[in-house]
Amino acid sequence: MPREKAEKVADNRIVTLTFTLEDEEGERVTAFPPAEPYVYLHGHGQLLPAFEEALDGREIGERFEVTVPPDEAFGTKRPDPERVIPRDALPPGLVPARGVQIAIVDDGVSLPAWVVRATDAHVVVSLSHPWANGAVKMVAEVLKIREADADELEEGRVTPPPSPPTAPEAAPKPERDEEEE
Repeated sequence: MPREKAEKVADNRIVTLTFTLEDEEGERVTAFPPAEPYVYLHGHGQLLPAFEEALDGREIGERFEVTVPPDEAFGTKRPDPERVIPRDALPPGLVPARGVQIAIVDDGVSLPAWVVRATDAHVVVSLSHPWANGAVKMVAEVLKIREADADELEEGRVTPPPSPPTAPEAAPKPERDEEEE
């Protein structure tokens, strides 16, 4: 069943867009260029609420920018945000590079944390998002909009289109006996 195009961004539609996020100094913090666009299910919390709100009602080809204040973006820095954890408490194979997000348990609650620095024995993490305390500007263009299918609505995320059927492999040619020649 073909996936139906839609005219405007609205809840339960799959939106493809290109965008950059910039911090208050205008430095790019992340980008999804046209060659690698961001594809998401609108209205399901896959973008910051302020970004989804700014996208509501937009049409294909529409370009826009929106600046989101810290409290609506990545929050404000928490008081006493840093924790020191033993390096061997990290999941096996995780390389604790600066900025990597991990989950830690603090007072019995799982919290997101970001690596600040690491030694051979310990890792210092922050409970504040690296972009906390700063406004974030999104510069975006809507590339495609379509209705989500039943599977996508059930899963709450974009599902890839079915792969085209592959051609059956050609049967091997029988070998000829040299004596027949």
